[in-house]
Amino acid sequence: MVDTTHLIKYFSDRLCLEPIGCLPLSLDGARVGWVSPAFAAALRAFPATFACSPSGVAFAATGAGLTDAMAAVCESLCGDGWFPGWRGERFAFTPRGGGRPLFDMERGAFRRFGLMSCAVHLNGYADGGDAMWVARRSDSKAVDPGRWDNLAGGGVTAGEQPRRTLLREAEEESGVPASLSAQARYLGQCRVCRAVDDGFHDECLYLYDLDLPAGFAPVGRDGEVAEHALLGIEQVLAQIVADRFTVDAALVIVWSLLQRGVWPAPLAAELHAMLRRLTESSA
Repeated sequence: MVDTTHLIKYFSDRLCLEPIGCLPLSLDGARVGWVSPAFAAALRAFPATFACSPSGVAFAATGAGLTDAMAAVCESLCGDGWFPGWRGERFAFTPRGGGRPLFDMERGAFRRFGLMSCAVHLNGYADGGDAMWVARRSDSKAVDPGRWDNLAGGGVTAGEQPRRTLLREAEEESGVPASLSAQARYLGQCRVCRAVDDGFHDECLYLYDLDLPAGFAPVGRDGEVAEHALLGIEQVLAQIVADRFTVDAALVIVWSLLQRGVWPAPLAAELHAMLRRLTESSA
């Protein structure tokens, strides 16, 4: 099994709960995101929506009109190149700790504001748990093109429940019928944070495991997957430390393997403690 010290270094080099050099973004007195100084300067053009100061940015508008206000801001700034991953798809923003969503916003803008989004990730095990089906992302993907990923995964869109996202993405990305993906085991949640080129990635991941039947082979249906591969667990971990997986997928895989007890207790405890320090997790 891959030495856990390599995995500890891999995640320690990539994960951080707070970015360096960014300003806090606040709503009703609570920090909800992070913005770069340059982006904060751009937000000064929208005083009806944002109050900007040298120490941070705060939402000046709250309540029912915030969805429309954010749409106007994002559409105005999109032409200036602030949102290279524009999708034409909305995510709902829900503050940490739960509750109802406060507003909807273009998915491709979440990172620029450092706001927490939500996604589901599905591990697909084969051969009695000794191997995993993994998917290589299309080279045309806006985020992490060409990297290995979980069997299926995707963002939870506004108004959608995570379980529904799981069933939809499993069918679209890997041809897993709903009758099979419905058997997936929920492992918990994990909040993953890291600095990215277009801001700060902050996402709550819903983790699932699925033991696939003998003879099953995934087939992509939506063009987002370039290929699937069946890899042994050792191969998967070697690809992670070689930086060929997305960081989110790597984290989902390692949390799953920790629950499955693939490492001796002392090594597992050290790896588990490190991930707890770098993430907020119920997995």
